[in-house]
Amino acid sequence: MVAVKKPVTPPEEEKIKCIKCGTSNQAKFYMSRDKFHQHFHKIPYCKDCCKEIYLYYLQRYKNMNLSLYYMCRKLDVPYINTNYQGAIVNLNNPDAKIQGDDAIVQAYMKGLGFSEQNGWGNSFDDSIGENEIDGLASFDDITKIKRKPKNNNKEIDTEKYDVIEYDTDDLQQIWGMFDNEDLAYLQNEYLDWDEKLNGINEKSIDIMVKQICLQCNEIRHDREQGQNADKKVDTLQKLLNNSGLIEKQNSVGSIKTSTGQKIEDLEKIRPVKKVDPDFEDVDDINKLLVGYIASTCKALGKTNAYTEKFDELYKDYTIDLIEDIKETTNEEEDISDTPVTDVVDEIGES
Repeated sequence: MVAVKKPVTPPEEEKIKCIKCGTSNQAKFYMSRDKFHQHFHKIPYCKDCCKEIYLYYLQRYKNMNLSLYYMCRKLDVPYINTNYQGAIVNLNNPDAKIQGDDAIVQAYMKGLGFSEQNGWGNSFDDSIGENEIDGLASFDDITKIKRKPKNNNKEIDTEKYDVIEYDTDDLQQIWGMFDNEDLAYLQNEYLDWDEKLNGINEKSIDIMVKQICLQCNEIRHDREQGQNADKKVDTLQKLLNNSGLIEKQNSVGSIKTSTGQKIEDLEKIRPVKKVDPDFEDVDDINKLLVGYIASTCKALGKTNAYTEKFDELYKDYTIDLIEDIKETTNEEEDISDTPVTDVVDEIGES
């Protein structure tokens, strides 16, 4: 009996798959000369997902140039500003075959096909012309935060803003490698918590507040993109409940409220009665005070409200020697001026 040989199945050719959607259609991948893509020599995202990445950033930043830059960073391909400008010129051509918001991706990637001839490099590290991008926050050394200051009554002044500047490297050490926009949001949220908790002095509270800020930032981004953020909101609620920050915030608020209630109670509910004038100054402290100040002012030859009050209070107890001498002198002068005959007549009549 002759043995039948089984046909040998040739090994299936290894194919790259898109790391986002999973497609293995090799015609849907852009070629790459990056040394870290050398196994397949292709970008690990398919063409459709590359466009989706671009549209994600476009919806977020509303800036084609900036969105393309972030797409290049995600794909690890060089951002070349001259290539971007050339793609824009091609798209503005009335006879252009590709149209739409994502057409810039295809036009730009087509231009990268000549990167070797133009000496543009192979990866995002070889990017050229980032300084021509408006709104590129990740290259700002300083992160600015706008905050509404409080006036002397500790009320927020809505007409003014304080601008606080932070070193971006310092903030990235705290929050991670976020861009300036995210860093400003995170630090601003942290400062809000610091105010509401009357200071963050414990390491455990510091950690939980930072986690809450990060979660709020993720929720913010999801909602900006029109995505469902319910799961992340649930996670945020669990963080708030488990951290005990709600109770701590309420306790701080209750202290402030109770103080305000006490003041209101004194001013409105139980106002202080007017003091009976007979008992207002039973020890005559005011008289002593007026007497001390007025005497000093009189010695200096000054006249003011205290000296007037002094004269009013002490007029019944005051002897003015100069006035008495004047009165005595006047009386003596009156007597000396009287004729002798008048004096005799008066004696005779008496």
